[in-house]
Amino acid sequence: LAPEHPFPEGLEDCYAAIKWAVANKEDLKIDPNQISVGGDSAGGNFAAVLSLMAKDRKEFSISKQILIYPATNLVDLMISDDVSDFPFPPGMIKVMEVMNSLYFKGKVDKRNPYISPAFAKDLSNLPPALIAVGDKDFLYKSSLKYAKKLDEAGNIVKFILYKNANHAFIDDTGNSDQADDLVKEAAEFIQN
Repeated sequence: LAPEHPFPEGLEDCYAAIKWAVANKEDLKIDPNQISVGGDSAGGNFAAVLSLMAKDRKEFSISKQILIYPATNLVDLMISDDVSDFPFPPGMIKVMEVMNSLYFKGKVDKRNPYISPAFAKDLSNLPPALIAVGDKDFLYKSSLKYAKKLDEAGNIVKFILYKNANHAFIDDTGNSDQADDLVKEAAEFIQN
């Protein structure tokens, strides 16, 4: 991944891995019609973008997307009204800006939907999405906006808001009722 392999290399690797799995479905004993993608934060961005790529390229289909506090708008990730309610520790905004800059090599249009899926012109016909976020997460508002956009485009969306949960709360699985609940919700969403 970045910075050694900046956008779009990591994303294209993920896409190629799914394409390989579909091509090897017999050996892997998988149903190519039941492929789900998921991730949290930047991984949620990848899952959302992979769903768009699969729709656009038509080489395979994604059946479900699990987007856990996804980063869907990298244009103004740290300066928008979406994050103005969230106090950041000193230096955190600079750290996030540096991390964001390492993902790109040279000048890119961050409104590219494969960078910021919130800017996709057509969000219709995407796989059902589970979007989960904490109300204390700086990505709360942008996650809610993306869920609404998916819903308005006619997609199935299940949005779960966890009270008093911060960014990366799923990392506390086994020690947090909310993290454990999210794992259960994601498993049920994939199975149904």
